[in-house]
Amino acid sequence: MTTPPFSPSGTPYVTNDQLLGGYWPLAVDFTTLPPGTNVTQTQKQAAVAAVCESATSQVNSYLNFPPRSILNTEILTGPDFRVTVRNSTGVGRVILSRWPVTQIVSVQVAPTAAMGPNQTWTTVPAGSWSPEYPVIGRFSSSVPSGSGEGGQAILVAPGYINWCGGRDGFQVKVQYYHGWPHTALSAPAIAGATSIQVGDCTSWGPFAAGQPGAEGAIRDPTGGEESASVTASSATTGPGTLTLSAPLAYAHAAGVMISSMPSTILWATAQVAAAEALSRGAQAMVNAAAPGRSAGGNAKSELKEHAWNTLDPYKRTW
Repeated sequence: MTTPPFSPSGTPYVTNDQLLGGYWPLAVDFTTLPPGTNVTQTQKQAAVAAVCESATSQVNSYLNFPPRSILNTEILTGPDFRVTVRNSTGVGRVILSRWPVTQIVSVQVAPTAAMGPNQTWTTVPAGSWSPEYPVIGRFSSSVPSGSGEGGQAILVAPGYINWCGGRDGFQVKVQYYHGWPHTALSAPAIAGATSIQVGDCTSWGPFAAGQPGAEGAIRDPTGGEESASVTASSATTGPGTLTLSAPLAYAHAAGVMISSMPSTILWATAQVAAAEALSRGAQAMVNAAAPGRSAGGNAKSELKEHAWNTLDPYKRTW
């Protein structure tokens, strides 16, 4: 089954091969998109790809952030409600926009008053900052939790953020990774392969020497699902090659998803995709509704309601 190229925004959280191959128990016939006679396979693939992209966008919007791993650069001003200083210790606390924070690349501070070309950033030395609530296991050797673990705040050593300039006297620039590594194969992979080509290497490889890489599931509806533990990555972000700790047990086609994202997020996205497909004219099969609900005129709203309830533990708090 041929999967059309994904958009520059990255691999969606549900893919063509999964929907057309019946990977998720959704009771929606995605092969009936788009409606009409004499519809070509290319048109069907394009219509389902549009549903995947739309469902992913809706999930990002509901959560107020994209859960896939991304390298971010964020500037905040404080001390204020998102940049605070603990009176007892002098430790700075910065609440970032995205979570879970998995790795801090750099932290810089500068006086707010000296803007433009006169602004000079002071780099906070490595080791003087850390995530407030690190993600347990950094995705390796354990399955990502469905409880929304982790945090979006970081702690900065005393002295770098203070009240010397008054309220909002400092700007803080943080470069960090958040979220779960998520991508798809950009080329076919054969059984026994110890490396794979992917569309996005972000956060798959070890952040530092001696650390483990990420562990993900290859979610292949036809070739056989299996886990993949990454030991090295040829690129920090973008397309590249991931080296695996063990050979693949199965062959996989290009476009197959590999993800460390919690299954609950992927399942919720698939439900949103089913509701979107019904809205676009796809035919429902028996019980095309959320599990435990009745099929019928409210199937679309029930699917989305169940999806949003599933996603609630992951919503951004700021």
